Amino acid sequence: MRATLDLIEKAESSDHYRTITRVFSELRRHEAFMAVHDPSEQNRPIRLALVAYLNHYETIALFIRRNVLDEETYSAWIQGTLVRDWNSASAFIQRQRWDWDRTSQTWVYDPTIYSQFQWLASRWNPNAAPLTEAYSAPPQTRPTSQDEPLPEVAIKADTSL
Repeated sequence: MRATLDLIEKAESSDHYRTITRVFSELRRHEAFMAVHDPSEQNRPIRLALVAYLNHYETIALFIRRNVLDEETYSAWIQGTLVRDWNSASAFIQRQRWDWDRTSQTWVYDPTIYSQFQWLASRWNPNAAPLTEAYSAPPQTRPTSQDEPLPEVAIKADTSL
């Protein structure tokens, strides 16, 4: 229970959380989530804020599922908002789940992206968007910069140990 109350207090008082909430709310009000899927350099901070907001929900859902947080208390505080946010961002999340496989040159669906968030939204409301591979077709275009793999990083082994 203490962890749940601490999390709620931090979410209500943290400048970071207030900022990402404001960004998410603006995107939701303007139905503009897809505009930041592959953002211009200028809009990358907006995308980062959106992903941070969604990651917050993913973390909450994981902690509820693992009984680290008290589901009853958290649900009473934010159930409607969480389900609304899931549904609002579902097209963006679905697009994030489609990834370009460079080996096979095809789109591959990854259902694990925001899967905990989906589990919780669906648990709390049967009208939560039921994202699956069949929910939408893969993108019709080739991958964009957001679909690019992370760069290879050369790590030198410290052999002096």
